[in-house]
Amino acid sequence: MNAEHKRLLRLIQARKGQPDFFIAEAAPAQLQPLLSQVDGLFAQNAITPAHIDLAKVGGVANMMDKLESLAQGGVDVVHLVNAGDWLRAREPFNDGTAQRVDILNIQRENLFRIPVKTMMWLDATDIGMLASTALDLWSWRSGVYDLSTPAAPFAPNAPAAAPAGPK
Repeated sequence: MNAEHKRLLRLIQARKGQPDFFIAEAAPAQLQPLLSQVDGLFAQNAITPAHIDLAKVGGVANMMDKLESLAQGGVDVVHLVNAGDWLRAREPFNDGTAQRVDILNIQRENLFRIPVKTMMWLDATDIGMLASTALDLWSWRSGVYDLSTPAAPFAPNAPAAAPAGPK
């Protein structure tokens, strides 16, 4: 397991049952293998994951409802995938329309009332867009993780190697 995986696992375990918003960086071609790898690490550590494909969920309110339902069902971490285009899409808001990234930024407090870890998977371009567009949400994030380096198998209580002695 690399340092990013360890940092993510420590935070999830230390704050179990509390909301957090993570950003995970992944190019589209890397996404499925990385999700499988991360879900495997979660399973080894008794962390229950779920996935929401934002391309199929509709608007911000629907996403929040799904997060709430998953949290009530005992899920610890929810992966939000296909987020880049979803964040740029427009939907009705107040008396007009707004991009979902703006709506999510305005409704960030509602996101943090849901007792589940939310991990939004974005590529580098979309991370930049989120950081520059949704400043308040960005400041509330719990971390940005590059999980693209393969995780070594997890050995929780592996003995330390003995130092080499003189020959």
